[in-house]
Amino acid sequence: MDTTPVFNTARLLLTPLQLSDAPAIQQLFPHWEVVRFLDSRVPWPYPDDGALTYVRDIALPAIAAGHEWHWMISLARARAEDRQHLPVRPAGKQPRLLACTEMAGPRLHA
Repeated sequence: MDTTPVFNTARLLLTPLQLSDAPAIQQLFPHWEVVRFLDSRVPWPYPDDGALTYVRDIALPAIAAGHEWHWMISLARARAEDRQHLPVRPAGKQPRLLACTEMAGPRLHA
């Protein structure tokens, strides 16, 4: 896939992850109710630059290499700062959902 697509539904908007999304991710992640549902690689306590480091050094390079896709998810009418991160990594030819987090949401796998 050359570019990460934008997905729209009646309720949701998924937009490709950008470096400018790091502050919105940072606001959500320093909360144990978010981090506890994620992979054990997510550090706790969550560092002050955790989102910036992750987006800049891990997620965006993986997108550029074609190894992963990452989206910010929000309600279709939500403010930009209310968007949330949704990473997906291909498994063979089919994408695999790694985690979808909301403030106290479940960890999902496909």
